[in-house]
Amino acid sequence: MVLLETPPVGLRMIEPASSEEFIASLLTDALVYASNDLPVFPCHSPKKKGLCDCPKGEGCDSPGKHPRTIAGYTDPSTEE
Repeated sequence: MVLLETPPVGLRMIEPASSEEFIASLLTDALVYASNDLPVFPCHSPKKKGLCDCPKGEGCDSPGKHPRTIAGYTDPSTEE
């Protein structure tokens, strides 16, 4: 795990106004991390009412807090 004292160059701290802006800001931030050679991996997202967008839906034990890929956190990438 890499702990940063300062955020990568280009990382912004904003509060998005909509869910579309939120998703776009996550993608932008992930690309900033990757361009700074910091590996990232995609995670599922929480939906309204705290449900996860993964196939488990209501049965998910960790809504929005687990990887979307099969290899999970063991397969991060810096590819843009």
